[in-house]
Amino acid sequence: MRDDLRELIRREGHRTGEELIQGVSMDAYLDKVLSLGEALVYLQGDRLGGALLGYCNAPDSGLAYVSLLIVAEDTRGQGIGGTLLEAFIWRSVYRGFSRVQLEVQASNHTAVSLYNKHGFFRIGENESRVLMQRNLPGRHLRS
Repeated sequence: MRDDLRELIRREGHRTGEELIQGVSMDAYLDKVLSLGEALVYLQGDRLGGALLGYCNAPDSGLAYVSLLIVAEDTRGQGIGGTLLEAFIWRSVYRGFSRVQLEVQASNHTAVSLYNKHGFFRIGENESRVLMQRNLPGRHLRS
């Protein structure tokens, strides 16, 4: 899976002309998120159609964080991004988190629209990035 994730991230970065993993090598990023975080993947046959990488492992903080949501170019428009996002949100609810945050490129209007559709709202921004949050239902769902 690691090689498939690396290739999906590389292809999307090449397509958009953006460095999707910033400030650290891709191997260091994948080491961290795969050992400390969550990797939700969408497979189409034996091919990776999309992935969500994030953290919902410190419930005392109340904050879960989506680090990267990526969908293969040829599988876009099929609801994969929304499916992965909702799976992560409900995993976070089950684990007792009160909110999920993420950052997105301000120019990525498709992603901002997806996050708005799934209940996220802007809580901060600068010239290039938007910080968004979704508040989660109470901790009553956690046993």
